[in-house]
Amino acid sequence: MTVPSTQPVEGDGFIAIAAREEKDARDALVRLPASPWPENDLPLEPGREAWAAAAEPEAAPAWDALLAGQRERVKPFLRNFAPEPAVLRTVRPIERFFWRMEEEADLTDFSRVLSGDGDWAEVTVPHFGGPTGRATAYYRQTFVADDALLARPSVAACFDAVDYVAEVYLNGRLVVRHEGFFAPFEAELRPYLVSGENTLVVAVHNDGLHRGDGTFAHPIGEKVFAATGPGWDEPGTGWHHCPPGMGIPQAVRIEGRDRLHLSDLFVRTLPGRDEVEVRVEVTYRDTAIPQLGAFTPCTLELSVDGGNFDSPGVVPPKRIEVRDAGPNANEYRIKLPLPDARLWSPDTPWLYRLTARVFDDEHRDAPCDVRAIDFGVRTFTQDLDGEPRGRFYLNGHEVRLRGANTMGHEQQAVMAGDDGLLLKDLLIAKAANLNYLRLTQRPVQRRVYEMADRVGLMIQSDLPLFGYLRRPQACEVIRQAAEMERLVRRHPCVVQCSYINEPFPTPEDPETGEGTRQLTRPELESTFVAMTQVVRHANPERVVKPMDGDYHPPGPGQPDNHCYTLWYNGHGLAFHEFYAGRWQPTKPGWMMACNEYGAEGLDHVDLMRRRYPEGWLPGDADPAAWTPWQVHRSQTPKMQPMFFPRPTGIEAWVEASQSWQAEAVRLMSEGLRRIERINTTAIHLLIDAWPAGWMKALVDCERNPKPAFWAYREAMTPLNAHPTLERKSYTSGETLDAAVWLCSDLAEDTADVELVYAVTVGDETVASGSVCSGIDALRSRAIGAVRCVLPESDEIRRGAVRVRRVVEGRYVSETSESFTLWPVCPPRGSGRGVDEGPTATLRIHADGRPLDAQAHGSLETHIRRGGTAVVFGLPEGTHELPGGPVSVASFSLGGAVFVEPAADHPAIAGLPADACFAWHHPDQGVFAELCRTVVRDDAGWSPILRGVGGAFWQGEYFEAYAAAERRVGAGRLILCQVDLDQFAATNPAARRLNAALGVEHAATASPAF
Repeated sequence: MTVPSTQPVEGDGFIAIAAREEKDARDALVRLPASPWPENDLPLEPGREAWAAAAEPEAAPAWDALLAGQRERVKPFLRNFAPEPAVLRTVRPIERFFWRMEEEADLTDFSRVLSGDGDWAEVTVPHFGGPTGRATAYYRQTFVADDALLARPSVAACFDAVDYVAEVYLNGRLVVRHEGFFAPFEAELRPYLVSGENTLVVAVHNDGLHRGDGTFAHPIGEKVFAATGPGWDEPGTGWHHCPPGMGIPQAVRIEGRDRLHLSDLFVRTLPGRDEVEVRVEVTYRDTAIPQLGAFTPCTLELSVDGGNFDSPGVVPPKRIEVRDAGPNANEYRIKLPLPDARLWSPDTPWLYRLTARVFDDEHRDAPCDVRAIDFGVRTFTQDLDGEPRGRFYLNGHEVRLRGANTMGHEQQAVMAGDDGLLLKDLLIAKAANLNYLRLTQRPVQRRVYEMADRVGLMIQSDLPLFGYLRRPQACEVIRQAAEMERLVRRHPCVVQCSYINEPFPTPEDPETGEGTRQLTRPELESTFVAMTQVVRHANPERVVKPMDGDYHPPGPGQPDNHCYTLWYNGHGLAFHEFYAGRWQPTKPGWMMACNEYGAEGLDHVDLMRRRYPEGWLPGDADPAAWTPWQVHRSQTPKMQPMFFPRPTGIEAWVEASQSWQAEAVRLMSEGLRRIERINTTAIHLLIDAWPAGWMKALVDCERNPKPAFWAYREAMTPLNAHPTLERKSYTSGETLDAAVWLCSDLAEDTADVELVYAVTVGDETVASGSVCSGIDALRSRAIGAVRCVLPESDEIRRGAVRVRRVVEGRYVSETSESFTLWPVCPPRGSGRGVDEGPTATLRIHADGRPLDAQAHGSLETHIRRGGTAVVFGLPEGTHELPGGPVSVASFSLGGAVFVEPAADHPAIAGLPADACFAWHHPDQGVFAELCRTVVRDDAGWSPILRGVGGAFWQGEYFEAYAAAERRVGAGRLILCQVDLDQFAATNPAARRLNAALGVEHAATASPAF
């Protein structure tokens, strides 16, 4: 089954980002040395005695049982022991609005909106959806101001968030304007409030993004937005991971309050001291004040109780006389003793409850207002002076952040009011052996942080910037950085913040002015300084990582490089370099981060059939013709040719894509564990928000795991053991060479880790052994090599190196790395000469250069005589060859690590479908790229090795071949873009292909260039 020779491709901004080649790093970067291959041999005996002595692996835990176990572990921390204070405010939620999009008549007559003219639909808040780009929507509702509300000196409309620019009108008067989609704000209504019915109108304005958008096709605008959001239930746009929609996605309420009221509370842990600093913000509003300079006496009362543990009166109520409160906000800082505090950590997320009351002189016995917050006592620091710099310390103990990105699922749970689902989502992260979530490229609802506080998950909070920052918005972004910190600072789960995702170099052309729309890199970094100042003004202890995924390194702070080498082929680092233990060029002297990596796995078939639109599903006429091209914005059909054989039918596609996702996630996760300098990792993505939303997720939107979840869970085990292989294929009688790795994320040294390992071929255990080894805290090392002679075989067989970790005879975990065992191939011939007959095979190595006239003439003559000619390594471009022109295209991403043997080609029948993956290069000693160019599928070609179609990914997708042939008269022309000779010594499949192409004993012509 084949796809059409050309296939239209939607614009995919994320593939375009992956295809970027940044070559303008401003300062010297360094490449860290590759991990050394172990020289010592591990004990190994023939047979399976040692392997049989180890306990057999237990079945993977059932999904529900796994989550139930996590729920039981966190159950003690979900309790509430502290008393709830009385509510002294008059609170009236507004849960429903009348809504409509802006009509043309509104542009000249806004009174139509205020009066309610036009067609309005009643909606429930939270309310969020399209369109993306420039648009305006109106929300209108009335409420009654009775005597109780009118008696309040302060009456405010409180918004937990509006996306994006909100203009709030009361009875036709504009009372506040707020920009940004994540921060709470309020509008003081009391001066404009009337007795009886009042009309509240919220105009919500959306805009385009700073960087433009190749995905949603709207113009460049001023919206401070990155690339994540909750989405909405609409398959075309709303499902797809990043739509910059609009609306009122959080709660709205009217609050009547005393003239003195508590507007913010923050408890700051003071490192090294048995006390905490309480920051209390008191707002003073009184319409009776005759002048702005008026002040009123103010008294605070603070107390602390156990929050999720039973310990009342940790700090008994304590009254503090503070300075008189002036108009608007007043911040007071008070230290409270808290000796021998229970520390918050992922294992023990203990919380305290602070209760604050404010009094004025007229009411010394009755508070004007009361508020309570939960807080945790913990320190989180980053060492910026050590060698290397950038180590993290939680409560004084070094820690690594192992986590995942989130993109909307947790926001959707909160918008639905489903605390149970939100808890489940965080337990899924805990079940995956994670201690950390990156709430990717946006702050989220406070409820998410509150739940993470109780479950014990550390959080990175991102400001919503992606790629660039527009000059006119620099000050606005600084303001929003302060808003973000005020939103998250009270939550112990939030351990660090970041300002921008994947900053790109800014082009600057003085003639065209290109680049002047965006901040240059020095300007951007100076903005980071200002952001950090306002962030640390709000929270002096905040750890800051300015950039996540830097495309123009080096920059300030910890270097972070995203790496999708096994999806956006070679992105960040070629796979063979990654597997060998190398990393991207980095800033010297620092710990490193990789906060995005992963691969796509299609949704489960059952979910597809129940929830996908009909046009995305197989048709009745030919179900086998289905491909993921039918699924809106799926990347799988574009990436599949680079990594796994093309399936047939929906079930096979799902199985193959999920299997590849699991393999890619395993390989990359284990590889990142082997690099000790990388102390922060985050898979992209843990849980999907919608069907087909962002299918890199390991768990679908219905919270069912894909195979990649289990692979990731194993790779993230705090004490992980796994093998790596020198090669992925061997010939009978050769010596297999595998390294056994032990990687610890534990904060303490571990002694006597028992490992049992075996080399298996099919059902046969060739050899096995065991060893006890210690491992230092937070270290990764190869403890030794497993080397054994592989048995004779007369057929191609699958093998594996398997490693089990055993504790007191009990199986704990098992990992494996597979290889292929081939029978011995006949020895290569020495070449018999081109003059042995007209049908002899002629071999020509172009070596990346066009054929000259002499070579072309030899080729033409030989083929016309009925011979076969094989041409290796034609360069990109169009070539005139016998039988007509040939188009050779290059990849926009990395070179091929996989090409697929054409199953229907008779010369290579029986070759395994994955035989051409990760070939070993005998000279380089590691895996290597097979080729960087392919033959485009023009008329008349028959595939031998299928290649990667679509040279530029954003236009058309076309069939392409790494090797193909066509008949020319009585002869044959074969083009092969893979240099089989350089791989033949250590890759049996390369030798088999040489023979299949008829060049095992062929003469070689060396054309004169």
